[in-house]
Amino acid sequence: RLTLLMIRLLILLAPSFQGGYSTINPVQAPLCTPNPFVDMVLPASSTLGSVRISNAGVASVRGLYRPRPFTVVPTGFAKVCNAMNWPATETWHKLAVADMPWWEHEHNCSYLYFHVDGTCWLDEPSGNGVYIAPYDTLDSVPSCTLVPTQGWTPLGQAPLPLPTIELVQQ
Repeated sequence: RLTLLMIRLLILLAPSFQGGYSTINPVQAPLCTPNPFVDMVLPASSTLGSVRISNAGVASVRGLYRPRPFTVVPTGFAKVCNAMNWPATETWHKLAVADMPWWEHEHNCSYLYFHVDGTCWLDEPSGNGVYIAPYDTLDSVPSCTLVPTQGWTPLGQAPLPLPTIELVQQ
């Protein structure tokens, strides 16, 4: 069964992966907690805050999210890529807004990121997208401090209520 994320990835990436597929190694897809890469977070000088998600119909996405660097591929994203035999790092670099942070749930592998199509995705630990919202595209680059707090819609059969997003300053 293909999820909406898998279908979108397939449509966007099919031309670039004709003729050969590769898999990723464990360094490209770190395990979620306990995680040898848990200290690979943004520099202490970063002013990025955390994001708290509540009230979402999908229980696994509720909680506190901490910013992570673009260079680390979300575990759930890598799971979807592995299932489709796509290279996770290359796929991440095509679909996520370059050099922008993403946010990882503090207790599971749910994550939130800016997609190049102008939407912010909230994905459950499996990597399946459950909610999306448009982000403000100032010069086509979202502000990493402006994770959308409104405009969220469910993907597929994701249950209501929609997530409540709170930006938490450090």
